[in-house]
Amino acid sequence: MQLQIKTTGLTLTPDIDSYLRKKLVAIEKLLVEHPTAHLFVELAKASGHHEKGNIYKAEFTLRGPALSHRAVVEAAALLEAIDLGKDELVEEIRSAKDKRLAVFKRGAQKVKEMLHRWNPWSGE
Repeated sequence: MQLQIKTTGLTLTPDIDSYLRKKLVAIEKLLVEHPTAHLFVELAKASGHHEKGNIYKAEFTLRGPALSHRAVVEAAALLEAIDLGKDELVEEIRSAKDKRLAVFKRGAQKVKEMLHRWNPWSGE
């Protein structure tokens, strides 16, 4: 998995970089069958006129062949935003994988039922 990190309104310190990379290990484990996937991470300090205090945003975009997932989270702390965004992206990847497996299993069950009903000696 290739990683690209972008920051807006804040600087990427080595501590934040190492924390982010440590959290992304869970995503890498789920993407074993997609080695060419690209993960784009944007960390930003959102400063909207209607928001008071420091609001941080973590945006994760995962692209690859037959792969497209996105998670955007805003939180009061940057590390909290990273954690919530990572969790949301992991859940989305797992959900898509579960759906793919369910469709495969349903198709395999249909084939099994057809083969079970088929009698080669009946002449049909």
